[in-house]
Amino acid sequence: MVLQVEWVQKPVQIAKALEAEVTAVCGTSNVELVKTLGANRVIDYTQQDFTKETVKYDIIFDVVGNSSLSKCKNVLQPNGIYITTQPTPDKFVESFLTMLTGRKAKVIVLQSSGKDLAYLKDLIEAGKIRSVIERTYPLSETAAAHVHSEKEHAVGKLVIEITTS
Repeated sequence: MVLQVEWVQKPVQIAKALEAEVTAVCGTSNVELVKTLGANRVIDYTQQDFTKETVKYDIIFDVVGNSSLSKCKNVLQPNGIYITTQPTPDKFVESFLTMLTGRKAKVIVLQSSGKDLAYLKDLIEAGKIRSVIERTYPLSETAAAHVHSEKEHAVGKLVIEITTS
């Protein structure tokens, strides 16, 4: 299975733990990090548009909502599926229309369960996934952490440190 992931840390690592061949898409500054997370191939979207390739993917998992089935259909295998976690109205319409056309597009909206969290715990304990922490903020700088997060360019997790006396 070839899985093309528009880069976010955990999906790359989880896909690798499931033994998928992963092509990740990210910006120039994240290429090396994504390689260390296990991606078999990394495409720098500032240099190359993966939707213009001849490579065909079984799954395109768009976790940041930058693509659509219509943009990706030429790089999907005939029975491939486009998945997004961004529940925008146009993504729901596209997903609904695939029921009529035979193409596959899915919007995933889920709530973690105890079973899901136990599975992630097992992957972490086995060293198959890890958290990437970009920066730790003291509690007094929580507002600055939110400002940084809202810019949507955080490379890793932002941690708020609470110290007790």
